[in-house]
Amino acid sequence: MHCLFVWGDFVVGFSATLTCTPASHPFFFPFLGFPVFCLLFFLWWCSFILPSPSFRWHVLFDASVCGLGSCRWVMKFKATVRDQRTLASVCQACRGIQRRCVIKLHPTRIRFFTSTQFADGMQVWAGCRTQAIFSDFQSQSQLQENAIFCEVVDLSQLFHIMRQAERCPNVTIKLTKNAARRPALRVSMQGVRPHLDISHDVPVRVLSELEVRSISAPPLESEVVQIVLPCLTELSKFVDKVRSTSCERMTFTVRDNERVDGAAATSCTLVVLAECFLASFALTYSSVQRCEREGDNDADFDEEGDSNGGDTPKRPDGTAMAYASVSVEVRRFARFLAIKEVTPLQAVLHLVDGRAVVLSVFASGGTTLVGYMPAVAQ
Repeated sequence: MHCLFVWGDFVVGFSATLTCTPASHPFFFPFLGFPVFCLLFFLWWCSFILPSPSFRWHVLFDASVCGLGSCRWVMKFKATVRDQRTLASVCQACRGIQRRCVIKLHPTRIRFFTSTQFADGMQVWAGCRTQAIFSDFQSQSQLQENAIFCEVVDLSQLFHIMRQAERCPNVTIKLTKNAARRPALRVSMQGVRPHLDISHDVPVRVLSELEVRSISAPPLESEVVQIVLPCLTELSKFVDKVRSTSCERMTFTVRDNERVDGAAATSCTLVVLAECFLASFALTYSSVQRCEREGDNDADFDEEGDSNGGDTPKRPDGTAMAYASVSVEVRRFARFLAIKEVTPLQAVLHLVDGRAVVLSVFASGGTTLVGYMPAVAQ
C-alpha cells in the first residue's frame, strides 16, 4: 500500500508495503493494522473539519498511480513569474506539436519536452534560464538538485493564462492541489484590478523516477549537415504560400558551394522545393554559412550536465563535401515553424540525409528551442 499525505502546499509520500493479512497472521490487526487504520481515518476526518485549506491533511492511497514512486519525500514548488511573454511563447511553440508537454522545474534551467507518442515522431524540446523567467524560485523534491518533472495535460490552458497575465504586475505559480485534490500548477495574478486576485489551476501529472529516466531527445546521427539560416521570416512566408496550394511535400536540399581556387567550401546553397500537379515553388539561399557539430550536447542545455541530443555550431573543417536532401510534409512543417514565436536571434537548420529535419532556435535570455521532424518515405 502506498500512502500520500498533503498539508497545504507540501506533499509527503511514503511506501507502506504490508504483505501480511489478519487472516494469515491473527496478531497483525490488533497490534499494527488497527492503529494504522485509526491514524488514516483521523487524518481523513481532519481534512473536512479544519476551516483553512493550509492546515488540511489529504490522504491518497497508491501514490504510484500519480507517478510519485514508493520512496519517502517532500515536494514543493513556488516562484514568481518574471517574464510571462517568453513563457507564453515557449508554450505556444510546444503546443504547435501537441497539447501535452513535460516541464522540468529546476533551479538553474527550465526544460520543456513533448512526446513522440502523440505527434507522429515530431518532437520539440526547449530550455530557458530559470532566473530569466522566474524569481524567488523554490523547489524541493527527492530528485537530484530538487528537480520536479510534471506533465501538463493541456498546454493551451497554460498558454492562455500566461497571455492573460502579461500585463499583470504580480504573477506567482506553485504546485498544489486543485478542488478535486489532484496535482495542479496554480497561477495567481494580483493587481489586475484593485482588491481582486485571480487564480487558475492547470492540471498536471507528476512523473515517476522511471518516467523521468525514459525522457530523451532524438539523437542526431554523425552524418548531419548544419547551416545557419539568415532569417526565418522568409521561410515562413514561403511555407504559408505553399500551404494554400495542393502541394503536400517539400524537399530541403543543401550542397557545398565550390570555390575557384579549390579550397574548402565555407558556404552552402539551400534549396527548398515544393511541387504539385499544377505548379512548383522554390526558395533558394545561395550563400548560407555551414557549421559543424561540436560534441553531443547543446551548450545552452548542458548547464545541468544532461544529454539531450542538441548541438553547438562551429566552423567546418573542410574535410568532406556537404550534401543532404530531406522531404517533409508541408502541413506538418507549418506546425513545426511555431518555434519562431520566441523571436529568434539565430536559427540553425540540421539536415540528416533522407531521415530528419531539425531546427534549432536561439533567443534572448538563454532560451533555446529545438524541433525534430522525421522525413516522409520517398
